[in-house]
Formats: sequence, C-alpha cells, structure tokens
Amino acid sequence: LQKLRENDTVYVRDYSNNKLADIDRVETTTGQICLTIY
Repeated sequence: LQKLRENDTVYVRDYSNNKLADIDRVETTTGQICLTIY
C-alpha cells in the first residue's frame, strides 16, 4: 500500500453495482484517512 496525502486520487470499486465509486476528496486528519464518497 502506498502512503496517501491530501488531494491524492483514490479509486474505490463499488461492488454493489460493479463500477468505480465517485470520491470527492481524501482528508487526512490526526493520522486517519477519511474518504468522502458521493
């Protein structure tokens, strides 16, 4: 796994409908990574 930084692009596959989920941004706060998915 590569280290993630703010504004990095992350692709997450949504297996419920077999397509890539749209992710707004990657937020790094207090060492945690929060994916905002819309």
